[in-house]
Amino acid sequence: MYLDPGSHGYLSPKVFRLYEDYKDKYPDTDDENFRLLCCGAYLFRGFCYDEEKIIKILNKCLQEDKVFEVKELEWKGYTTNNKGEKIAEPMPMDWWDGKLVYKKYKSN
Repeated sequence: MYLDPGSHGYLSPKVFRLYEDYKDKYPDTDDENFRLLCCGAYLFRGFCYDEEKIIKILNKCLQEDKVFEVKELEWKGYTTNNKGEKIAEPMPMDWWDGKLVYKKYKSN
């Protein structure tokens, strides 16, 4: 599945060409990881990286023969008290926290 640039109009065609190259080279990768770089399918969830950072990630993968995954994605609107309970906080400016992980590609 290729992402439709029309659904993410704020990214240039250059990003989508790079992503198509990435998908050609690593066809078994999950498109959801790319959506999470760009704030998700409906712009509500993910890292909201700018175009320059997304291009850097895709180029790194293509040059170093690696894939990326978003891990441990969690909404920042909670803090944990000393009892381990989650407490809702005011809406954070950057809503999500997680890890971007690179790893060698293994075809299924």
